[in-house]
Amino acid sequence: IEFSLDFLNLGNLFNSNWGVVQQPSIKQPIGFKRNDDGTMALNLDGEPIYQFDGSVKETFTNNISLLSRWQVQAGVRYSF
Repeated sequence: IEFSLDFLNLGNLFNSNWGVVQQPSIKQPIGFKRNDDGTMALNLDGEPIYQFDGSVKETFTNNISLLSRWQVQAGVRYSF
């Protein structure tokens, strides 16, 4: 008989800030400037105009799925 324990994301067991998977948020600080009718604003050369949104402070959010949590898996094997 063989017993086993597998720990997944062991760092998160010791500190809840370790091993947390982050994913990009929907809101990004740099984007295209839009006209009032929703079309993309262009400069005189026909190139898009970029704008910076300084109010965006976080560009990543924490993923709260099982990948961001510590897990333990127990196993038993019987050999004959």
